[in-house]
Amino acid sequence: MIHRFLFLTLVCVTFQINALAQVESRFLEAIELSKEYPDQSLSIYQDIIKESDANASDSIKFMAYLGISDLYRFKSMTDSALQFAIIANSVAEANSRNDLLAMALLKISRLYKDLELLEQSNEYILRAKLAITQDQYPKIWCNILKAKALMAMETGDMNRCHELMDSAIVIANSINDTSLSESFMVDKAIRYYNESEYDKAISIYESLLSRETTSHLRMICLHSLIFIYVDQGNLSMADDLSKVFLNLAREGVSIDHKIQATYDRIGVLEQIGDYKEALELYYEMDEMEDSLYTNELANALSDMHARFDIAQKESELQKAKSEIELNTIQQRSLFGAIAALGILMIIGYFLFKQRLQNRALAAEKEKKEKELFEIRNTELKNAFDEIEYKNQEITASIKYAKRIQKAILPSNKILKHALPESFVFYKPKDIVAGDFYWVEMVEDWVFFAAADCTGHGVPGAMVSVICNNGLNRSVREFGLREPGQILNKTRELVIKEFEKSDEEVKDGMDVSLYALNRKTNFIKWSWANNPFCVVKSNGVSEDRLVEIRADKQPIGAFGAGKPFTQHEMQLEKGDMIYSYSDGYPDQFGGEQGKKFKSVNFKKLLADIVEKSMKEQHDMLMASFEKWRGDLEQIDDVCVFGVRV
Repeated sequence: MIHRFLFLTLVCVTFQINALAQVESRFLEAIELSKEYPDQSLSIYQDIIKESDANASDSIKFMAYLGISDLYRFKSMTDSALQFAIIANSVAEANSRNDLLAMALLKISRLYKDLELLEQSNEYILRAKLAITQDQYPKIWCNILKAKALMAMETGDMNRCHELMDSAIVIANSINDTSLSESFMVDKAIRYYNESEYDKAISIYESLLSRETTSHLRMICLHSLIFIYVDQGNLSMADDLSKVFLNLAREGVSIDHKIQATYDRIGVLEQIGDYKEALELYYEMDEMEDSLYTNELANALSDMHARFDIAQKESELQKAKSEIELNTIQQRSLFGAIAALGILMIIGYFLFKQRLQNRALAAEKEKKEKELFEIRNTELKNAFDEIEYKNQEITASIKYAKRIQKAILPSNKILKHALPESFVFYKPKDIVAGDFYWVEMVEDWVFFAAADCTGHGVPGAMVSVICNNGLNRSVREFGLREPGQILNKTRELVIKEFEKSDEEVKDGMDVSLYALNRKTNFIKWSWANNPFCVVKSNGVSEDRLVEIRADKQPIGAFGAGKPFTQHEMQLEKGDMIYSYSDGYPDQFGGEQGKKFKSVNFKKLLADIVEKSMKEQHDMLMASFEKWRGDLEQIDDVCVFGVRV
């Protein structure tokens, strides 16, 4: 609940859509329901599409399709989300609406970013930029800058990210759109928080608080500052701000704000250790949440009573008026009474006839609307079923691809025969992976490698097949036995394979390749960007760990391409070799959601080196899962350990 309030407020602040007034509240209702009640949200969007068909309102239809796309994105069904974003894009193109087109292109770009297809994502940002100009649609232009900022953040260029966010703020200020400017300032503060630059994030929130801004935004800033100060351990500031937030919320009329402020205050009190006041506020918050339903019910009943009172008074007035008219009629002549009665009968007849006609028209209209709804509902259901079927087909194909990829990896039998004292901790991010491990035996020599190909998922897996084949051919077909020569030939084979395409392909792999003599324990190795370390069987603490830097060039079409350096070393019985991709040290997790880092990973290896192969594997896996917690795995993980 602590993030729900912040999420909804950010959605509302950045909601820059010029939807028609009569359905705006329904869009907001659908957004509100999307997370907890997605089926109800989907039903609202379907109704909006049906009504837009009846009224020929393509802008409403466009927004409903984008809404369904967002709904599937929240459910992590990115392929379905992309389908509906493309439909929205088609609606915009059909109506020559460049503003809607730019919005759809930005949505498609964000979905490609979710799929980690950054090249395609950047392409759609550029297309959105070409669709409009800054002078025409400055608000949408701001969102284009925001999308570019996210791409810069993805590549690690945080300076460029903040430059673009600053430009968006300047444009928003130039058109006097305070709410848009403030929303980007909040986004910028969130970026600083994610970079652990807490002082800069605090500065932005305090700047917003110093303005004459809405109470809603003040609530956001206070909530965020409390969260940062608690995260930093500055409980004194968090205590003061939580009191201010609670007092401000109590002065307002929003129960949601009161609940959030109370929740934040309870969190601070629990950190301080004041459980008595925290418990009292908890009961108070519980009553407020219960009152949400009670207040809505009371308002509805009050409205019903008011309507009943008005209707009763109107009835009494009508009765008094009728009595006066009756007395007047009685004083008139009999002829006048008969004439009036005749007129009333004629009017009544026509009114009755008109009423029958209206009923017939209404029934016919309802019948046609029902038929139209059933037709559109069937069409939409068929479309949903087709998308779901395609999703299942894609998933089934990827699962089969996993079987193919598994077939190129050394089996446990081959691995244990070649390297009896060894283990592999292998954990793909998706169904298939870009990481792979490789083993080949030639007489007394065992060649083995751990590789990290460009990307992960399906693209990474395709690259891994090409790179694996390059290693196999270098040893089996060309008879190479020196690791440096093997990597040089593998690079040549991979580049030739990709040169068959008309497009320039710069994919490849980082790899560490070893040749170990099983009789003498003499080892030769060569690396392409991949880390490697040896933990000696004798020595103490860090002195046992030997690390040599790899060549800073991958396998693939990157630059001039120098020959790979080859190293040699005489190992002793019991020495441990570790080769690994960057997936393990780069994983985010822990209490602060930061990277595990190489220094901690090497310390972990030094701690477990005396354990058996199975124990080392299990300890690495347990440590990884504990560190990751509830966070998403960001990359494939491969750790190859060998004891000589």
